[in-house]
Parts: sequence; structure tokens; C-alpha cells
Amino acid sequence: MAIQTTLVQRKNPSKSKQKQWLYEQQAFVSTANDCVERINNGEKLSSKNVDADLKAAIKNEAIRLAKKAISDFKEKRAKTIPIFRKSLGVRINFQNWDTVEKNGRWYISFTGNHGKKTLPVVENKDVKTYFPWLTKKHDDYRRTIQLLRKGVTGDDIRKTAKSMKKADRTIHSWAFYQLRQFIKERAIKHNIPVVDINPYKTSQTCFGCGIVEKDNRHRDTFQCKSCGHQAHADLNAANNIATSTSLAV
Repeated sequence: MAIQTTLVQRKNPSKSKQKQWLYEQQAFVSTANDCVERINNGEKLSSKNVDADLKAAIKNEAIRLAKKAISDFKEKRAKTIPIFRKSLGVRINFQNWDTVEKNGRWYISFTGNHGKKTLPVVENKDVKTYFPWLTKKHDDYRRTIQLLRKGVTGDDIRKTAKSMKKADRTIHSWAFYQLRQFIKERAIKHNIPVVDINPYKTSQTCFGCGIVEKDNRHRDTFQCKSCGHQAHADLNAANNIATSTSLAV
């Protein structure tokens, strides 16, 4: 199934914030290209020896991106080592959410399997009107809206980051914190409770049968060794998180 990008527009970011994002976006691209060249020449990189005016989390993401580009080329998944373009989004966590700019407007983008959608983040009297394009066939999104009406759950990633691999620590990025605060602010306006949950093994647990198995997940693909349930790994983990409290419907 094709995975395409969904864009969520940020509401009225300040000019200083837009300037900061644009600068960090350009610096991120330049750093990623520099990391590709250095890694390809045999250097071992960390945020400490990458000279860029960026936070350590964003430097680490540039290193991870460069390593993947070289790996894809060496394993013949790509014909050439790419030169990253200036519009490359800055990753804001390990679930592939980016901060991107299009025609002077700023968006958070993420992948999904229902095609490209633009979801305006606006003040509404009723949460139901946040996504007016929803139809019956969009069962995944309808379920998300139902969960949103009753409550919002999220994993407290900052408390668990020490136990994660180096690449996973990119979740400390500034934009992810802003996104969490944004969600909480909107939830409060509509009297929706927000609950932080323990994310331990949510990415290894089958949403279909509940079996926990490390080998269930391989990169972006989740396939249960017990019942055969298959889904995008992040979607499977998100479903586990969303239904892990009494707020779930």
C-alpha cells in the first residue's frame, strides 16, 4: 500500500519562529550533506564533532539521515548517494514527523495510507469540524476522531530516552515539545483530558492479539509472528498507545 504525506498546518507561528525554522531547515540540509561526505570518507561522527549552529538532537538526525543515504547506496537500494535539497524537512521525532515550509506557510507533515491531505489546525467550537473531509471509508481517521473527543494519550518519551538507541534520541528535538504543548493547549480548550502513558514495548506488541515479540517489528513494518496482523510499525504502536488507558473508546 502506497504511503503518502499528510500535512497539518501550524496556526499563525510568529515571524521570529518562522525565521528560526527557516534558518534551522537550511542549516540542517547543509549539515546533512556535509555528514554524507565525511561519513563516506570513513569518519565516525557524533553531535560533538559536527560543527553546526543546531541543537544536538537535530545534528544527530542529520548524521542518521546521512548514514541511511550511504547505506541505501551501498546496498543498491539507491543508484547514487543523494545531495539533499534545500526544502528537506527537519525531523521532529522518530515517527517521521517533519517541520516543512510551503509557500510561506509552515506545516507538520507525516505519512499515512489515505493519500495526501492538508488538515488546517484552527480554532473551532466543535472538535468534529477539525476534519470536515472525513467520510465513512476513512475508518482509521474516524476512530482517531472518536478517541480525540474522549481523550488524548501520549507516551512520556523524555523519561525513556536514556534506554533508547542513539538514533531514537532525536525525539528530544525542540519541535516535538512544541507539538505536545500545542496538543495540550487545544485539548484544554475543548475540555479533553490528556494522559501521558508508558510506551514500553508498544512497538513490539501486536494490536490485533496482544502478543509481545521483539521480532514482530522490522524497521517500518510490523507483522505479528502469532496472528499474522500486519501494519505500519508506527501505526501499530500508536493504536496500542491510543487504547492503553480508560480514555479509549
